[in-house]
Amino acid sequence: MASNKGNLMSRELWIVTGLSGAGKSLALKSLEDLGFWCVDNLPCALMKPYIELEARKDVDANTWRALGLRGIEQIKELRESLKELPEESFTTRILFLECDEATLVKRYSESRRRHPLISEGLGLLKALKQEREALQPIRERADYVIDTSNLSPHALMIRLESIQTASSGQSPPLLVHIQSFGFKNGAPADAEWIWDMRFLPNPYYNPELRHRAGVEAEVRDAVFSDKTLLDWVETQIQHFLKLLPMYSEQGRRQLNLAIGCTGGQHRSVATLEKVAGECLKLGYVVSIHHRDTRLRPELEGERSRFLLPSQTKMDETAVVVG
Repeated sequence: MASNKGNLMSRELWIVTGLSGAGKSLALKSLEDLGFWCVDNLPCALMKPYIELEARKDVDANTWRALGLRGIEQIKELRESLKELPEESFTTRILFLECDEATLVKRYSESRRRHPLISEGLGLLKALKQEREALQPIRERADYVIDTSNLSPHALMIRLESIQTASSGQSPPLLVHIQSFGFKNGAPADAEWIWDMRFLPNPYYNPELRHRAGVEAEVRDAVFSDKTLLDWVETQIQHFLKLLPMYSEQGRRQLNLAIGCTGGQHRSVATLEKVAGECLKLGYVVSIHHRDTRLRPELEGERSRFLLPSQTKMDETAVVVG
């Protein structure tokens, strides 16, 4: 759905949709904080007048719009409205939010809200399954898919901000999202690449490092202490980096890499930090999330970060936001 013929002066229109309970309202609030003008749950009858009104406005480099759509009919109406406008009117992007079934059930239980399809006589589990199947075609066309199962509001904000930056034209348009995890807790559902780092030396067996994390230099040194294995990791990273321009040429907007070890504490975390650094050297915007890592209070800010390559010394430094 994305149109890339615009330039920095084109207007951005983000369509925020996805599974009920996956966090669309929270995402729209976050986008408002990022400077978007957001409209949620616009009736179908008002879709076309709203789109035409926005299209008549003067082009503004800082114009960002987001539409929260909660039904397939709304999405169909939006598509029809956009077809009637000049192609350069908007750069449109679909942001699809999803969540695993267990988390959705828990959220509905805690909020005591009803799923929209329950009114049609379905139980919650059947309603979740039917909605997921109905929205699958939209998910397949989405520019960005975010699994919010294990994301805090702050982590979601950082993820959205990194997408906005990657879409601004100030860096390569491909957003590289990397998350570390522990296999004992299950692999992330939205991962496109999964790396298993359990072959690396494990600092867990060092009493002084057991309760520390891979974001710390001493732990990273222990993880990469075997030069033969380190050479393998660095070769794997270089192969990965060579694929990034190909993804961009295919029109991809994001790539999700998940890096795992047994508990998600040492080896996966250290490898993530190394991969992120190499992506930054090539000028990519990177968002990272350490899902299962136990961090000391003073290091909690390292859990979810949005990294920008430095404009002056891209090969040595990065700007950290979040």
